[in-house]
Amino acid sequence: MRSAGLPLVSCICPTYKRPQQLRNALACFLAQDYPESRCELIILDDAGQFPEQSGANWRLISTRRRFDNLPRKFNALLKECRGDIVAVWEDDDVFLPWHLRDVVHCYQGESADIYLPRSVWTNYHHDSGELVIEEPAGRFHSSWRFTRRIVEAVGGYPESSRLDFDQELGGLLRQAGEAASYGEQEHPSYVYRWGSAAWNASQGGNNTAFQKLWNELGQLPAQPQSGLVAGFDEETFNIYCQFDV
Repeated sequence: MRSAGLPLVSCICPTYKRPQQLRNALACFLAQDYPESRCELIILDDAGQFPEQSGANWRLISTRRRFDNLPRKFNALLKECRGDIVAVWEDDDVFLPWHLRDVVHCYQGESADIYLPRSVWTNYHHDSGELVIEEPAGRFHSSWRFTRRIVEAVGGYPESSRLDFDQELGGLLRQAGEAASYGEQEHPSYVYRWGSAAWNASQGGNNTAFQKLWNELGQLPAQPQSGLVAGFDEETFNIYCQFDV
């Protein structure tokens, strides 16, 4: 893919005491087939767990100042972005190698400011843990992409303690601009991982569990994931578990 004329994509990744998930998220970014010079990953660790460090097109910002809530953390990341497009890149999901390419293809072909996937891989509420392809129906915040222009126009993430802060932002974005769908229905590029372990932000599947997790995480040890996402061929996806921050 030639880089000439391509938009710069800024990927934003908040993290806190989840080193295994962060390794996977960074490995997913490094495996993207979008030109390295036209994308950046900005990681914000407010546990001060890692020294500040960087690679060719990624950097990790480390601070011991704990953010009051996740929206404020996302807004701090937005201030660091240089790109035309902002891509949410949460550390507990999987982004397949053509993910950024799919989004940019839509960006170049549609006069829109918000980009949502046509479909996603997910094991959400599937007891077997196997992945299925589903329509997003407004869910899966980490699959959202939007122009930096529009998110700045709406003032960024609403800095409230509401657990549906992503839906608040989505409503503001849709009021301010047009949405378009990216990706092929048959080959989604985003994988949402639902889990019952403490490392998953959707732990427990209800607001009480999420709030309890967020309030207590500073005192709890991280529980690293074990193995790969069910339903994927391990040989194909082992790259996502090899990179060490």
